[in-house]
Amino acid sequence: MHDYFKDKMETWEGKLVRLKRECSTGVYIFKKGTLMRVWSANNVRVILRTLPCEACGIQASATIRGKKTDYKIFFDFVEEKE
Repeated sequence: MHDYFKDKMETWEGKLVRLKRECSTGVYIFKKGTLMRVWSANNVRVILRTLPCEACGIQASATIRGKKTDYKIFFDFVEEKE
């Protein structure tokens, strides 16, 4: 598996990730193991979005603030199967 943490953060957009720990936004609590997609990434924050609900299509998002080296404790990149 490619180590995206070594790449520029701009290349993370659209990548699939799995949460390594429970994350809370104040509105939602995302459980460990939740699959999300990187919606936006820069040197200040990463915005993750859940995959669309199969029934209604709704998505929720979470913002993680920190440095690039901090994000490894929150999520791992997942290879997508075609």
